[in-house]
Amino acid sequence: MGSGSTKILSYDEAAKRFSQTDLERIETTFRDITNGTNELSYTSFKRDVFANFLPEKLANRLYQLYLNSSRTGISYKDFICCLGLIYYGTQKERMQLLYAIFTQTGILYWYDIEEFLRLCGDHLPKELENFFHKNEIVTQEKFLQWLEHSQGHTTAITDWLMDEQRLYELLTYTNDRIYDQYSILAGVTHLSEKEIKELEQIYYQFCTWNNNRQQQITPQIFSNIISPVLPSVLILAVFEAFDENQDGCIDFKEFACGISAACRGPQCERYKFLFRIFDRDHDGVLNHSDILYMTLCLIEVAQFVYASDMHVNTSRELYADMVSEENESILKSEDFLLWCQKDGLIIELLDLIFQICHVVLGLRPSSQQDELTIVKHFLQREKYPFNEFEVAYNRVTSKPGSSWFLISMDWWLRWETVCSSSIINSNELKNKKISSIKSNKIDNKYEFGDIDNSSLIEKIISNDCIQLKPNLRRGIHFEMIPELLWIFLSKYYHCHGPIVCRKVTYRKNLNKPELDLYPLTIKIYRNRILSPQQIEAIAENKTNNSSNSTHFAYPLLNYVSASMFGSSNSSTSMTSNTPRHHLVCSYFVSQYQTVRSLAEELSIKFGKSLDEIRLWMRFNENDLRQIDFESIDEITCQEAGFNQNSEILLEIRNNDLTWPEELYTLATRSKALAVSTLSINNSIGNVEEEGRGQIGLSNLGNTCFLNAAVQCLSHSFPLTFYFLHKYHLFEINKDNPIGMQGNIALRYGQLVAKLWGNVRGPLAPFELRGSVAKFGSSRFTDFQQHDSQEFLSFLLDGLHEDLNRVHDKPYVELKDSDDRPDEDVAYEHWSNHLARNSSIIVDLFHGLLRSQVKCRICELKSVRFDPFNILSLPLPIDTSVYIEVKSM
Repeated sequence: MGSGSTKILSYDEAAKRFSQTDLERIETTFRDITNGTNELSYTSFKRDVFANFLPEKLANRLYQLYLNSSRTGISYKDFICCLGLIYYGTQKERMQLLYAIFTQTGILYWYDIEEFLRLCGDHLPKELENFFHKNEIVTQEKFLQWLEHSQGHTTAITDWLMDEQRLYELLTYTNDRIYDQYSILAGVTHLSEKEIKELEQIYYQFCTWNNNRQQQITPQIFSNIISPVLPSVLILAVFEAFDENQDGCIDFKEFACGISAACRGPQCERYKFLFRIFDRDHDGVLNHSDILYMTLCLIEVAQFVYASDMHVNTSRELYADMVSEENESILKSEDFLLWCQKDGLIIELLDLIFQICHVVLGLRPSSQQDELTIVKHFLQREKYPFNEFEVAYNRVTSKPGSSWFLISMDWWLRWETVCSSSIINSNELKNKKISSIKSNKIDNKYEFGDIDNSSLIEKIISNDCIQLKPNLRRGIHFEMIPELLWIFLSKYYHCHGPIVCRKVTYRKNLNKPELDLYPLTIKIYRNRILSPQQIEAIAENKTNNSSNSTHFAYPLLNYVSASMFGSSNSSTSMTSNTPRHHLVCSYFVSQYQTVRSLAEELSIKFGKSLDEIRLWMRFNENDLRQIDFESIDEITCQEAGFNQNSEILLEIRNNDLTWPEELYTLATRSKALAVSTLSINNSIGNVEEEGRGQIGLSNLGNTCFLNAAVQCLSHSFPLTFYFLHKYHLFEINKDNPIGMQGNIALRYGQLVAKLWGNVRGPLAPFELRGSVAKFGSSRFTDFQQHDSQEFLSFLLDGLHEDLNRVHDKPYVELKDSDDRPDEDVAYEHWSNHLARNSSIIVDLFHGLLRSQVKCRICELKSVRFDPFNILSLPLPIDTSVYIEVKSM
């Protein structure tokens, strides 16, 4: 509930002021006008609750008062609080509500009241102007004094709220008015009340697409809905034909009336709907420009429905001239109706719109014959690319990855028979159903309407993996229908048993789509997620953990520490024998689909973006081969080595942008084994070998400060391990505006590889020094002496920015400590730091430094935790004096 109303009346107090009957009636009405979402939109609040009685500004302010910030609409409890206060609130409570309505920022000036009344179409009364002084802050106490003095009768707004007989119709016949809406629409359309109620549910489902808050269908939503089944050149025109008031949105009344005009009623009314589509300037006639557009649309329709004998190869100018010759350059409405009866493409367009209104927009067919006609025509068009080579029009349903559903031919034939026999009287139809069921040997325990695919299924692995019996053929054992048609049929016919779905694929040697009836079954594995106790045990050799521990912020440091210094003997510790992968599911994949398309499917299935996942061919836990779907888009699963029951590891990047496999490698390999496998030419020996890593750096002219810092970092083994394994190549951030385009990280990595390789003798760090001069600071290239710590700090910052995993740094705001525990404040500061900084340098070298400021007067303390990577400590000073005493 809004902040203003919370202080006035709670839900429990408001509910007590209604009778049980009133509460039930209001709850029923609330459920109806919210369409079951239990969140009342502003449009419904203004239209259905107050019948557009309130001024826009007043309705909006009242709505915002009762709108919870975490919701998109007013909840039922907040709604009861609003009505309880308006209808049954005491005089003082209603006065407090008035003050809350006028107050928007928490501070009320008299000119705020004047501006608000002006926006509501009211005026500022003289007594109000005399009561308050200019620029005076109006307190609630003084505001209530003014209302009591005038008894609320000063403005139209106060008169409305303080009147005891206000809005009586809300509690008396709101419910009846809502239901009258259906009967009114049924009276002005060719739809029944039942059909209108069904369309209303579908309409509000469309309105919620893409988190739309307008509660109306926008052009973008409309395009998303019908673009798969209508040529793109027609989409905006059809939208405008629905949008009668041309306000840029389709409300429910326009939605219902448009569907009625497009596919119900007499033929002339459907022609008039087409006329609205082609009349682009809405002037009541089709001029030459409108006729050109109409012919373009009809030619597109001919291609879309594969009507090859109807003007497909005719130019739109020639087609327009043919129309204009018969009708003297312009078409009036009556001339258009006569011309429509002669042109075959008009019938094709009408049939296409008729199918869209039923299959896509949700209108129930008026008869079984219509149902059969809709399904047959829709299916014939969408199946055309599967039967013909080199079809020019590219359909959504025939693109690789499109879903088609299988239906047993037994059920399909029975459905065709019943629908085509709908003119038979009910007794004959009943006998025909019974004989049809008996002839097909169907189990009588299921109703006819149930779709039963059990005759097609060999084995059920999971709901997504249904293996079919061998040697099944389309048209003999099953019929296939696209996803939109399956959704349409499943509204009226329940599917008994699992749903059988197959994806469209393209073979490189075939120039047409096909369904892969027998795809490969692969097993999808994921990295096992370790519990916080396990990570803590690995990193710190203990199992206890505080509630606000920041262990999860350092996964790389935790794993490396466990690798270098060992882990505890606790059962929660991870060992090399602990399974790090677990089976998630079985998944169907076509051997002809691309690996990239598989990655896209898995990213959608698991709710991740493509850059957050990696795919590995998994032979066993320690034998993985990465599948590159980024650089080669067209490689198929067959070419990538997929086989039946292949195991695929789906690796998902951690929240700190590290990869689980890399972390596991760091955690389980010992230092000696790791380094022994690396060198510049794959010839690095054991790290314990004498002299390994103990190579000097040549002085390039007072560069001892650089050499000392590099040697220091080189013997920080977790960092060296990271660079020797070339993990930095996966994390270089070349887009960082405060970085060095990855040059510092690359040059330092090359230098570390040489230091730990087979090179003998001192090395000259020319490349690193050159990168520092080019991309860093010139103060380190003047052949003068410099502070080694200053350069070390610069080098760490440079490596961090070059390897920063955060590409888009969010804005973060530091809050005051407010006497909170240090653990909470430190946790908050560290989380803010990680939101903008995440790299191997942060994992290994960054920490928090606590600082406190205390006021000597009020003793208020302010605590901050600032990140640091180098901590300067003073050298200890010996304050004792040594005196030599000789005893005589």
